[in-house]
Amino acid sequence: MSIEILEDTYLGLLLRPHHPSIRKSQLQSPKFYFFDSGVQRQLSEMLSSPLVKSTSYYGDLFEAFIIQEINRVNHYRELEYNLSFYSSKNGFEVDLILSRGKERIFVEIKSTNNVDSVEVRAFDTALADVESLRIIYISQDPKSLRIGRVECIHYKTFIASLK
Repeated sequence: MSIEILEDTYLGLLLRPHHPSIRKSQLQSPKFYFFDSGVQRQLSEMLSSPLVKSTSYYGDLFEAFIIQEINRVNHYRELEYNLSFYSSKNGFEVDLILSRGKERIFVEIKSTNNVDSVEVRAFDTALADVESLRIIYISQDPKSLRIGRVECIHYKTFIASLK
C-alpha cells in the first residue's frame, strides 16, 4: 500500500522535511503519522502494553497526537498552513513547522507536565539564526510563560488559538 493512498484516505499524514533548499529537503526522509495513535500501537503490537508517562514511547505518541490534531484543525478551519519538520545534520530537530506565505511557526512538542527552562533556552539558542518567526513550546504544563523568544503554552491553548 502506498503512503499516498493512506494520505488520500485520511488514514495518515506524511510530514515532509523543511529546508530553504528544495534539493536538500528532498534528501531527507519524511515522517509518517497514522490518524490515530491506537493504530500505530496495534501495528507495533504495543496495544496491550500499558502506556507509561515520562517514557520516550509516551512522548512519541503525544507528539503524533498533537501533530494530527493540528493537521485536523488546519483542514477544518481552512487555515492553509503547510506542515513540515526540520532536522539538522548535528541532530537538532524542530518537531513541527507551520508555514503560510512568509509566516513561520516553529513548534517543539513535549509531553511533560512541567516546562524545562534549560531545554527551552537551548531550543531558543538553536534557532538564534532564524529571524521573524514565532517559536512555540507545547507541553501539558497548564501555565503559559515566555522564556526568551519562546512561548510556552499548554497544547490545548495552542490548538484553540490557531487562526
